[in-house]
Amino acid sequence: MTELVWETVGEQVGCSGPWMESALPHCDNYTQIRDLISAYIGIYEDHEKWRLCPRLCHTLLYNAYVTNRQREYWWDDVDAQWRTRSSAVQYQTQLYLHFNSMMVSVYEERYNYDWNLFLSDLGGSIVRIVISI
Repeated sequence: MTELVWETVGEQVGCSGPWMESALPHCDNYTQIRDLISAYIGIYEDHEKWRLCPRLCHTLLYNAYVTNRQREYWWDDVDAQWRTRSSAVQYQTQLYLHFNSMMVSVYEERYNYDWNLFLSDLGGSIVRIVISI
């Protein structure tokens, strides 16, 4: 994806930046560098307009954890160290990958206190003040 963006930005501006691997000459003045960076940022900010590279449509979410191996070991009080129940245990480790139910969490920001509630609360407060006077 990065190379495709570099190529597209370079073709737009006619030069490349020092961080870009391109056959185009490096930009050598302020205007070219400004245009290059603006085009570079524009592609990343407005991905839908450019449609250069497909975005990931799904992600695998998982948790990895090592299992409880206490059943394979025991504490030797005499030598004050852990011992294995069999010699083969010392050469194995179990790693469990737990894949979730593929539920997607969607977070939205909403105004919790809209204008209608504000005005009604304000009106109620004013009425209370007037009545108490």
